[in-house]
Amino acid sequence: MNSYSRNMFTTGVHTQMLANMLKNARNMIRYSLIIGFLMTLNSCSNSQQFDTKIVQGFADNLLIAKGFNAKISKILPMIDDLGVVVLEQPYREFPSIILIKKDSQSNKWIRVFECLSPGIQDNSSGLLDWHTKRCGVDFELNKDSIYSFHGKIVTSLIESSLDKKGGVIIAYQNFIHINTSDSIEKKSFEPYTIDKTKYYDFAISLLGDRYKGYSSKECMMFDSPKVADCRFEKENGLYKITAFTNNNQVWVYTFGGVDSNSKYLINKKIEVKKHVS
Repeated sequence: MNSYSRNMFTTGVHTQMLANMLKNARNMIRYSLIIGFLMTLNSCSNSQQFDTKIVQGFADNLLIAKGFNAKISKILPMIDDLGVVVLEQPYREFPSIILIKKDSQSNKWIRVFECLSPGIQDNSSGLLDWHTKRCGVDFELNKDSIYSFHGKIVTSLIESSLDKKGGVIIAYQNFIHINTSDSIEKKSFEPYTIDKTKYYDFAISLLGDRYKGYSSKECMMFDSPKVADCRFEKENGLYKITAFTNNNQVWVYTFGGVDSNSKYLINKKIEVKKHVS
């Protein structure tokens, strides 16, 4: 084979190689576009399942009395089929953040029993206090007790609301709060609870020693500010909810997920601090 023939042969081989590479590249682009399109469809499908009507239904079912509205403030993007929703509180002891998850067996959305209420203030929010309607009571199970949210007695008490569905039961650090509504306003609702077993310590940390002058055995001075903004993230295998209140507080909840019964956040930790702008 002379040099001219060898050059032509080499050129032909290179041309064929380039043609094959171009063909493979086109196929890869085509497959990537198809995969991207399918992922978009899947994403759209998930967003349609977790729409505002579903969320509003969960919010409405939290209301214990007629004549109130549970307004949605913000729906955060889902992470691992877990959603976080910020609500405007219609009255005190109502959650400002709820969590919604996809049930693996029924493939339906369900609300987690444990809800969140970040923020503490000692000035009035203007929200209804059920004590003023004689529909609320604060009491101690044992004198001088400091309650643990996952203590056997506390857990048994708050979960009793799941069976009777007659009222809301919330454990504070030094007392238990229960409220219902009067017979005229009362409506069927889905019970919830909020972990406030560290709120007295949080109040002193955030608002100073003046809380030491207030009663630690009643909820009067534990009013709720609004949630001004909220973030939902996942870091190092842990979920993180960061809530910013309208009285310059930052509440950070980290947890490992939701238990199999959709009742509680797993290994939840709460950190609070003043927001420095």
